[in-house]
Amino acid sequence: MDSAEHIKQPRTPGVVLCRNGPTLPPEGHKDRVQGELWLNAHHFIFAAGETIYQELHTNVFQLEVRPAQPQGKIVSISLHSLRQLHLWFSVDSHADNAVHAIKYLARPARSDDLFATQRGGNDADLEPGCGWRLFDEMKEFERLGVQLDPSCDEKGEFRITKINDKYKLCASYPRVLAVPATIEDAVLKVVATYREGGRLPVLSYLKTSTVLVNGVETVVKTPLMRSAQPLVTSSSKRKYEDEQYLRNVQQIALSKEGKILDTRSVSTISSHTRRGGGCELIEKYYKWTRIPSDIPTYNQLQESLDRLLEATMDDSIGMNQFLSKIDPWLSHVRGVLSTAVVASYQVENEQVAVLVHGSSGCDNTAAVVALAQVFLDPYFRTLSGFCQLIEKEWLRMGHPFEDRVGKVGPLQAAKRAPSFLLFLDCVQQVLHQYPPAFEFTEGFLRELHQHTISSDYGTFLYNSVAEREQAQLETKANSLWSYLLAPEQRLRFTNPIYESDMYPGWIRGSFKSQALRLWKEMFCWRDYESDPPMARLTTEVQQARQADQAVTEELQAVLNEIASLEA
Repeated sequence: MDSAEHIKQPRTPGVVLCRNGPTLPPEGHKDRVQGELWLNAHHFIFAAGETIYQELHTNVFQLEVRPAQPQGKIVSISLHSLRQLHLWFSVDSHADNAVHAIKYLARPARSDDLFATQRGGNDADLEPGCGWRLFDEMKEFERLGVQLDPSCDEKGEFRITKINDKYKLCASYPRVLAVPATIEDAVLKVVATYREGGRLPVLSYLKTSTVLVNGVETVVKTPLMRSAQPLVTSSSKRKYEDEQYLRNVQQIALSKEGKILDTRSVSTISSHTRRGGGCELIEKYYKWTRIPSDIPTYNQLQESLDRLLEATMDDSIGMNQFLSKIDPWLSHVRGVLSTAVVASYQVENEQVAVLVHGSSGCDNTAAVVALAQVFLDPYFRTLSGFCQLIEKEWLRMGHPFEDRVGKVGPLQAAKRAPSFLLFLDCVQQVLHQYPPAFEFTEGFLRELHQHTISSDYGTFLYNSVAEREQAQLETKANSLWSYLLAPEQRLRFTNPIYESDMYPGWIRGSFKSQALRLWKEMFCWRDYESDPPMARLTTEVQQARQADQAVTEELQAVLNEIASLEA
């Protein structure tokens, strides 16, 4: 059935936006905004003078209808972006028509029906260094010091393999991988069979440092790796090739030691072991030690987020109840922060090889590895670098955005999880701890989340790079990176107090409870929607800098005039 057949009323006048929640304010109240509701195939638009709300139907997560007094109905629209709209319709049938249309259009059967693919692609997105070509694995590996030329006499610590060129080794990994130079492709195939989903340990980051060894300055390299859990069964508790693989990784580090940071708790590891997963038989891995964390699995995250949103949406909630509801989410933030701090510290200061994994290696692993690189590398604290980091560790490495966001097809609640939002929350915590270290603002992180859950660009569609290639997404949809990195958006999201020279290397984020903050601009959006504090600060700093520039120019003009008189 065509979408037009579901839109019985493209325009509905007399609709009221209730800003104070799902109750109709009295006439003349500031929270009562009367306007019109417009519906088309992809958007619903509420317009009332200068007040305009435009949302994609696919951004709608839930619709709730309740009777209003003295007449009509109030429709509460919950969005994937964590916001809510409450619309009052004076005529019941008008509310029913709007709900029917939005509910149908909110869940298209396939990705090709989304707005991003319907409006078509842009050839400029295919230019090198732009859009879909923003991130280049080979250039990143070259930047890290990985040997790209197999014929070169000088062998590096890692080499490039294209064993996954047709995605047969691992469907969720990219085509090009960096692995220890001493490991042959035949061994990689065996190691992949021992890791869930074929996600064998691969290089994420290679830290190059100059340290004193016996009084002599020596250049050393320390790897940060990621993978999925080993498949430990009663008949196959260990795999010799996997043990040798990690021994080769550990030998690259100056310390000749390795740490396995398992993002799961001991009880979760035990549960996974009973189902054929689990952890490495650590005594068989020479000079490797395992450090379990306590980051919840992805399906526990949604429950914590729901509790947080309940607390922030309830104006009548008491302080004790409020704190108890936001505590689980902040504990998850603390878990990711602490694990990433440990990972980055081991690489930066102890020259210890680090392998991060959980179960599938797609959720918490991505968050920890990406956040560790934010700590380690100032490039990933720039606008372009952070976008490339997301491309590198989340999109190319197979985080299942389509499953976790759940915009297409029947809703599968068991697969939904705010894993990427948890990562963004961690980044904003560190941004507030080191404001001059980041080129981008907190608002940039909120913008990223908005586009992650919407379908206006193709970047976050599908579950892996293999699926995007099969769908030929680059020719059908625009890339988000072209939009976010355009000059006008750069100006909007550039941190005015950014000082690249102030923190040229590693930064250590604090995960102490006292240092953590509720991301109010994201979760308490009603209080910050019109005038966020960071936006005010940005405006004030920009105005101060403009005034300073004007004074400097005026002073220079006076000095030039004095110099001409003296001459």
